[in-house]
Amino acid sequence: MDIFNCKAVCSRTGKGEANQYSFHNTLPVKSMFYVGLGKSIGDLKELLFQSDASIVGVHCMGGGGKTSLALALCDDPNIKGCFRNIVFITVSQSPNLKGILETIWEKLFRRNVPEFQNVEDAHIQLQQRLLKQSKPTPVVLDDVWSRANLDKLLFEAPGCKTLVTTRNGSIVPRNPYTRLYQLPLLNKEDALSLFCLSAFGQTSIPITADANLVIEVQAECKGLPLALKVVGSYLYGEPHVAWENAKQKLSLGESISPYHSEGLFRRLETSIDCLDDVWRECFLDLGSFPEGKKICADALLDIWVYVRNMEWQDAHIMLLELARRNLLNLISNQGIQSTISYGCASELFFLQHDVMRDLALYMGCQGSIVHRKRLLMPRKEHRLPGEWELLRDRQFNAHIVSIHTGSMAENDWYEMNLSETEALVLYFSASEYFLPPFLKTMKKLKVLILCNLSSEKAIIKGLDALSSLSSEVFPWRGWFYPPFPNRAELCKTGTNFL
Repeated sequence: MDIFNCKAVCSRTGKGEANQYSFHNTLPVKSMFYVGLGKSIGDLKELLFQSDASIVGVHCMGGGGKTSLALALCDDPNIKGCFRNIVFITVSQSPNLKGILETIWEKLFRRNVPEFQNVEDAHIQLQQRLLKQSKPTPVVLDDVWSRANLDKLLFEAPGCKTLVTTRNGSIVPRNPYTRLYQLPLLNKEDALSLFCLSAFGQTSIPITADANLVIEVQAECKGLPLALKVVGSYLYGEPHVAWENAKQKLSLGESISPYHSEGLFRRLETSIDCLDDVWRECFLDLGSFPEGKKICADALLDIWVYVRNMEWQDAHIMLLELARRNLLNLISNQGIQSTISYGCASELFFLQHDVMRDLALYMGCQGSIVHRKRLLMPRKEHRLPGEWELLRDRQFNAHIVSIHTGSMAENDWYEMNLSETEALVLYFSASEYFLPPFLKTMKKLKVLILCNLSSEKAIIKGLDALSSLSSEVFPWRGWFYPPFPNRAELCKTGTNFL
């Protein structure tokens, strides 16, 4: 197998340097790549060996293990037995397409490369040359970002098989000769094995380690291979106190070290860097909602429509596109779906992977807290953050504020100057909840989302604060989930909240 522009990975740290002119004839340490990939390798082989399949697309979120799966597949005995000359090429965001096509020619035909005039000329000559041969021709295109680039690297010829890995499944052409495979995240057992391999150099927890602490730390990675490798590598050989500190910071969506920031967040951030400003802001809005929870899509759409001033249809398209880029999952009452329902909030939900939410928090929480566009509580706490209280006399410029607590009495709140806030998201788990008194001063509020995460009914008090929100200039919308029996109930103090 020939590998073009592929990083060699150190088995201990997961770090490595890319040499775009190097060719490697051996894979990195196999165990680093093969943990948890057995079923996915089997699934991909089944798709590749289908006689009418010429393109197989593998997609998942950034850091999900697409490259590792592609490399492991290429080293599979069945694959090497059928395809003697596998060409592996990393495409990336800004590829040299002419150079890639020249490499494909050289590696497939083992002869000097013609003088191609341009990308179009190279594609035409490769297409014509492939049509003259009938032997199996496998090409792996790793890390493809756009359909325009992919179209220049695909060929139609007997025996030609192309495996494409991408973060955006929608760029893979849909036709009878295409198969699309969504790579699942690792299950708990495989995730722990991969984490231990990075943290201890073995696939199980050493007897000298605090087993419960190890499990708690790796659980924060939520089965994402990149996170498991980066966090595990950082904690390799570190004392118990470093593990405790890592657990605490990870639970708050914070970076545990510069290496963690560079190795995980910076690499995942490439998925966001390709978005324009509006898309980026919409992605960062996802940090306003709690991790691991199904959220009614209409609540998010209201923020985009009334705060971002998007058209309703454009907001729906944005939701769909973020899902296609594996930045969130769309879920209906029947499960994950690929199309958007334009019905009520009870029909469509979104769910974001915890690590991607941590990325949104990391990207959105830079700079002074009073000047941020969003004021967010990453996790549930018993009261408002102490940092907020220290700045209670300052004006917060946040347009979106998200608060996640347990029970709140009237005296648990303190006055906050949120005069610029347009969307307030309140999540709680309690049998009794008093609405924040500072609601009365939020004259620009357009969207209020109140959600009870407890399985029991809750008594909502302080509803009189809502009466001050009526305004001809800023008419507000409220999402109360589960819903009040009817809007008239908002006027009653002590309303039973399902």
